[in-house]
Amino acid sequence: YKDPLLFELIRAKTLIPENDVPTICYIGAAKGDRPERTADFFKLAERVRFQPSSLDLYAMKTGDSQAYFQSTDAIFIDGGVTRNLIALLKEWNVIEALRQAYQGGTLIAGASAGISMLFDWCISDSIKTSIQPVQGIGLLKGAVCAHYDALEARRITLDNLMRAEPTAFPAFGVEDGVAVLFENEVFVEAFTIRPNAKL
Repeated sequence: YKDPLLFELIRAKTLIPENDVPTICYIGAAKGDRPERTADFFKLAERVRFQPSSLDLYAMKTGDSQAYFQSTDAIFIDGGVTRNLIALLKEWNVIEALRQAYQGGTLIAGASAGISMLFDWCISDSIKTSIQPVQGIGLLKGAVCAHYDALEARRITLDNLMRAEPTAFPAFGVEDGVAVLFENEVFVEAFTIRPNAKL
């Protein structure tokens, strides 16, 4: 998530004019809102030229979900424990706020757990001894497996999910170093920052 190329892409895909500075909100709840990761995000903003903000679910400033993403052009959801992330987002009504922001034209991006939770289904190692399908929030249809090239068990679990669950289609296996772009819930293109990485 520290790679400036990813955030240059996010900045370029926001709906604001090219020379304006977008506001990008960081959600780090999947890793427990670690201060050092939020600080790294704010440092990255200086390099990539965007205005950073954060939604800290362990130190909420407001319980008004309508205010979570006011004046936000993009939202970046960091990786970590997918099941914990979804549970926290539900508890604080962030999922509905994300839907409303998305419908209003806000770009939503994520890494690992952050992209995984956006689909109907994802492949997760939230339990470190077991790789399992997890239901996401359904902003995007189908299933996704982040880190598709990391472990054979991830690929097998995605294959099994597709055989057992009709709503797991379309399914995307996303290797490390690959970003995928969706517009109006439809896959548009993939980008890579790592040689030989693919979708």
